[in-house]
Amino acid sequence: MKTSLVSTTINIPELLLGYADNFEKNRHKQEVNFILVVDKKTPAAAKNIIDKIKKRGFETEYWSLKKQDSFLKKTPCLKKILPYNTDARRIIGILRALERKDNFIILIDDDNYVGEKDFLGSHSIVGRTIELDSVSSSNGWFNSCSMLKTHPSNAQIYHRGFPYSKRFDDFYTWSRRKARIVVSVGLWIEDPDLDAVSRLERKVKTISLLKNNKFVLEKNTFAPINSQNIAILSEALPAYYYVIMGKEIKGLKIDRYGDIWGGLFLEKIADHLGDTISFGNPLVYHRRNLHNLLNDLKQELWGMLMTEELVLFLEEIKLSKRSYADCFYELSDLLYKRFKKGNFKNKFVDKSLKDYFIILSREMKVWVESCTKILY
Repeated sequence: MKTSLVSTTINIPELLLGYADNFEKNRHKQEVNFILVVDKKTPAAAKNIIDKIKKRGFETEYWSLKKQDSFLKKTPCLKKILPYNTDARRIIGILRALERKDNFIILIDDDNYVGEKDFLGSHSIVGRTIELDSVSSSNGWFNSCSMLKTHPSNAQIYHRGFPYSKRFDDFYTWSRRKARIVVSVGLWIEDPDLDAVSRLERKVKTISLLKNNKFVLEKNTFAPINSQNIAILSEALPAYYYVIMGKEIKGLKIDRYGDIWGGLFLEKIADHLGDTISFGNPLVYHRRNLHNLLNDLKQELWGMLMTEELVLFLEEIKLSKRSYADCFYELSDLLYKRFKKGNFKNKFVDKSLKDYFIILSREMKVWVESCTKILY
């Protein structure tokens, strides 16, 4: 098995040394390639970390801006829409992992520190067909934060991106399911991934998993996933578009939902194809970079509203294709047809957003076409 660990950063990513320690301790040195995709804000000293890891015998790739620009010449349409100074630059690392024909890739954020257990060993469940505990929900939506022990102990917290219309009405049923796992979602202790509204309301820490090492979603069950600590089967990557954020609607930018929407699109397709998503270990320590929560709220507002409309869309559409790439292309067509006239079902969604969804559908096609060019 070969995998690439992909990360972007605007810091000096010393945390990568911890991942190297974990891989070495658990005898995975020959299985992992480190891909660091930098940006204009990344300190030059970030390369020193990659050099240290390389000297220890690991395969490494440091993606300078010049190297990124050269690579994107293969996909000129993607180059036109991919801005600097955004976490979506990790798209380049994802495409590079596809080009390498890795079995799967791992995405981490630069504030998620590796835990004590075998990090790669736990994520290596990706691509396997096994039987695990499975969860379904009364309203079709599962909140992975419900599986974490919190302090204070009575805190009811929801994952960033969990639709507000589905909260406090989600009751779970547990059973067993045998299916192929295409995404392994690792959770986090210390600082859970909550939206700005939840963070402003109270401060909560997560301590451990409440039950189960790993569990999976039942059919017709959605759950928000982020890009902090996930592994994705390479076969499924053409259906994982890390949505480029930053467009402005009526004075507010759409931001902080790129990983959420990308994950939901992939979940819809995986469910259609009979595959599933696992949650649980490996846990990472989320020591969140400094954020202005009021600014986060400003950036997340459109995402919260638009997620409600995307939820209805994903729950209602029917897919017919039989591969991840073909399904993603089909999904982009359905998105365009649904929103081209601005027929939103939620009255609070502004009609001007139809142009945004039209652009999104085009960018989704650019993504799957870029993956095809890299692969073939």
